[in-house]
Amino acid sequence: ESTALNDKDYSVISRDGFIIAKSYTSELLIEQLVKWVEAMGDKHSGYEYINIDGKPRILCYDTSDVTNWVTVVLINPEDLIMDIIPIVRSNSIYLATILIIISIIVAYIISIRVTNPISRLIEGIRRNEEGNFDVIIPEDGDMEFSHLIHTFNQMNRKIKKLINENYESKLREKEATIGALSLQLNPHFLYNTINIINWMAVRNKQKDIS
Repeated sequence: ESTALNDKDYSVISRDGFIIAKSYTSELLIEQLVKWVEAMGDKHSGYEYINIDGKPRILCYDTSDVTNWVTVVLINPEDLIMDIIPIVRSNSIYLATILIIISIIVAYIISIRVTNPISRLIEGIRRNEEGNFDVIIPEDGDMEFSHLIHTFNQMNRKIKKLINENYESKLREKEATIGALSLQLNPHFLYNTINIINWMAVRNKQKDIS
């Protein structure tokens, strides 16, 4: 005799084994349920896993507080799985979509944190190539980039200091050269002037002035 279950199959059985209501057509199944109710003891409500014709079934039961009748429903686990699979599939798609969006956002944030310091450093190097060593980059970002930018800033400060020292040294050297030339030029100019006066006096026969 068939024991196939439908979605709405149920039975209501008294504690003494009397069938109050049923939707099952299988007498063998009803007999098994009656025996189970008679042997349920102090159980009030819950669920159990049983075998019907060698197939696993979920037996859900609840006892009425008024009549003490037991309502029994048998559920095929495969039916539950078939109901759950679309939900799991739908939730999996939603979850995968959310994870992809989160991954893109995290990757974008990480990319910004990595590329921004590198872009500022590249721009600083380009300005150095143009001869501008006044570039000071904000030392923010991760520890590695912050250390790298700090080293770059220190290098620029030292180069600028060396340039200033070299400029001042060249300037002092030129000032010393000009001073030396001035010292050489002044006596020579004075000698030439006095010599011209001398010859003018000789030509005008001013021996005392000569």
